[in-house]
Amino acid sequence: MIFIFNTIKSYEEGLTYYDLQSYGNIPHSKIYRLMKCYEDLGYLDRKEDISQETGRPKHLYSLSKEGEKRLEELRVKVGNFMEFIKLRFPEIDSDFDHKKFLNEATFDIWASPVEFIMQKEILDEEKLMALSEMESDIVKLLQQIRSEKSKLEKKLQKES
Repeated sequence: MIFIFNTIKSYEEGLTYYDLQSYGNIPHSKIYRLMKCYEDLGYLDRKEDISQETGRPKHLYSLSKEGEKRLEELRVKVGNFMEFIKLRFPEIDSDFDHKKFLNEATFDIWASPVEFIMQKEILDEEKLMALSEMESDIVKLLQQIRSEKSKLEKKLQKES
């Protein structure tokens, strides 16, 4: 919900469920149901607009005052939970800024994390460091995938 609300909030003119769908492989029907549900709960305002591309009517969604309130409540609840985790597990030395994350996290980062980093207004050295960390994580994940695949292949060979 935080990602959806932050993403909607980042579109000052509002966004359509097609805009949300473009962030990933999310079925149109699922996005439509979510948006309708949030509208029914009073979290979203909807206005009618005409698509510039097709000339067809479209619904533009934006956060209502109730949606803004709900977003802030979620940020506080999740933030408190993250603070608890940091206190409970002090041995995990993390410089993760969960407050910034909760305020800025949108679907942009998930749609294209590399593009997200490259478009950030940070020093090139910081971009390089972020991309290097991402690359390292991906290499570790690939090693884990290869290891598990190898185990399964051996197991299947023994069974046949």
